[in-house]
Amino acid sequence: MLTDLKEIKKIPLTDKEIIIKNLNKIINKDNKDFYISRTGGSSGKSLSLYLDNESIYKERAFVYNYWSNFGYDYKKSKLITFRGLEFKDKIFRNNPIYNEIVLSPFKLSEKTIDEYICIINKFKPEFISGYPSALLNFCKLLKRSKELLKRSKELLKIKFSCVFLISENCYEEDISVIESSLECKANSFYGHSERAVFAERYNDSYYFNKSYGFTEFIDTGESNKYKIVCTGFINRKMPLIRYLTDDIAIIKDDKVNIIGHRDKEVLVGKNGEKISITSINFHTNEFEKIKQYQFIQDKEGFAILNIIEDDKIYDNDIKGMLNVLNKKINNVLDIEIRIVNEIALTSRGKLKTIIQNINNL
Repeated sequence: MLTDLKEIKKIPLTDKEIIIKNLNKIINKDNKDFYISRTGGSSGKSLSLYLDNESIYKERAFVYNYWSNFGYDYKKSKLITFRGLEFKDKIFRNNPIYNEIVLSPFKLSEKTIDEYICIINKFKPEFISGYPSALLNFCKLLKRSKELLKRSKELLKIKFSCVFLISENCYEEDISVIESSLECKANSFYGHSERAVFAERYNDSYYFNKSYGFTEFIDTGESNKYKIVCTGFINRKMPLIRYLTDDIAIIKDDKVNIIGHRDKEVLVGKNGEKISITSINFHTNEFEKIKQYQFIQDKEGFAILNIIEDDKIYDNDIKGMLNVLNKKINNVLDIEIRIVNEIALTSRGKLKTIIQNINNL
């Protein structure tokens, strides 16, 4: 038995591959109130996550507590969000539980920007959140709308109190564009689907919440770079202990920044829509036979999806994958699936989810 958290180092590190091989040993079989989710990280075979239902609300409590520092009140604040969901033929979905309207990142283009602005003006939200890539695209389209007053039917009339960036890496140059366009500060937290770590960003530095989990930093041997290792407290169905993430913390001058979490990668639709890789992660059964995957895009509206088989893939499997992908991206992108034997890695040995050859995104 451990008597001090410092003794946790007696326990060996675990990672995604170890968990996949030992899943039945890790799951708490006494906990019957749970659901299954999946995460693929940036590439490779997906990891099945067994999450107890209570962790949903615990996670939300940490998010609300962080957002409250910027004036958000979960009981009454209105929120507009750009993130991936199934929208069918619509561009938005009402989410009354969270007093929120969710807008599709996939259909956002010059042709639809007026509809988005109209929905936001009518709803009158105090806060806006979403994938940084989607919000950046929204801000660029807002600028074009102002320049094309004769075409644009609506201009944004809402003054937001704060922008909350979610799920993707936050790049300073993109944050500056978003903040200047929406005329308010942007804030973000770091976490992942495994629910073992939660870090809040204040004044250009991340602070790891010790009530959510225990975080360790392991020296990589490179200056100021540390691997993030976490032990989660809120998921009792599949507790992860000393879980080695793919992410790196940069610790310098008493400030902590995080890299490697959600690559800055998007696909471009037929009308210039920006499609976040976060929105189309392979989390369903149709993609179980995939070992690794990579998108290659040379022109708008079309992309090649190269996949390496983990198990034999047949024509019906490919049809099933395309059907799911088309539903997720609302047919704004034509995809050709190719089975390959090898996918090239970067000079650092990493696999890029998207090779994007379109300039000036």
